[in-house]
Amino acid sequence: MKKFVLLISVVGMTLLLGANQSAAAVIAQDTAADTVYNDGWQTGDNGGFGFGPWTIRTTTGNNDANNGVFVGNSKNNGDGDNNNDHDINTPLSATGRALGTYAGNGFSAVGYRAFNVPLSMGHTFYLSMDNGFIDSGGPSVGFTLRTGNANSSTADYNVGARFEMLFLGGDTGYKVVDGTGTHYFSPNIGFTDEGLRIEFFLTGPNSYSIVVSNTSGTVLSTRTGTLGGTLNATIDSFAVYNRGAGAGSARDAFFNSFTQLSAVPEPGLVALMLGGAGVIWSWRRTRR
Repeated sequence: MKKFVLLISVVGMTLLLGANQSAAAVIAQDTAADTVYNDGWQTGDNGGFGFGPWTIRTTTGNNDANNGVFVGNSKNNGDGDNNNDHDINTPLSATGRALGTYAGNGFSAVGYRAFNVPLSMGHTFYLSMDNGFIDSGGPSVGFTLRTGNANSSTADYNVGARFEMLFLGGDTGYKVVDGTGTHYFSPNIGFTDEGLRIEFFLTGPNSYSIVVSNTSGTVLSTRTGTLGGTLNATIDSFAVYNRGAGAGSARDAFFNSFTQLSAVPEPGLVALMLGGAGVIWSWRRTRR
């Protein structure tokens, strides 16, 4: 039976890739497994291909007890349980790693990065986010897609923003901020400390759709909407941020698996691909 599951996963991914290979070329890709992050995560790091180098900003100007960035194991935040023993790590294993941020109350840590080829109509942007616990009363964890690449301080995380997705500490679900305001997903996506896979599709110069899945590849919710910011402006960069989630490793926020595709794949394609990979890895573990 295990061999059958493995075969189905491999065949399924092959068919998915084959059906979309000509229509969805990979423009940019990076994960925390890249060797450039072996000595940590810092300004100037440029793992993978197709993106500009990272610019890291913290409230205090450096990594210290209050705020900073690092490379670590995403399963260690939140309750630290083993419900999903890889969370958003790469490789998909309990010993993999992701790009981490920490920020105590009143502090922030933000990573800025440009697209070498602006995200434009027909493109897809994929990333994983594992926010961990977040203190109530204003702290938030999320990402923004932006026009330009303002990055002189942590306050620039939403400068030129055309889209934002976040979880606000104490809230009842994840939200998006777009051209028509701030919205919950429908159905609502409740808080999780196990991580999310996010696929953002630019369906027009000023329109988008988004698919959010859990780390097992199950689609949790979708949304379509209108972009904010300057009408018809390109999306030139993204920012990932931890705005005061709180002290301690349980409140670390992680990001990983950044991919830009040249065309819109079938909804949930990337999640299905990685979900299949997860099945393969799980099967291999049972054979050891």
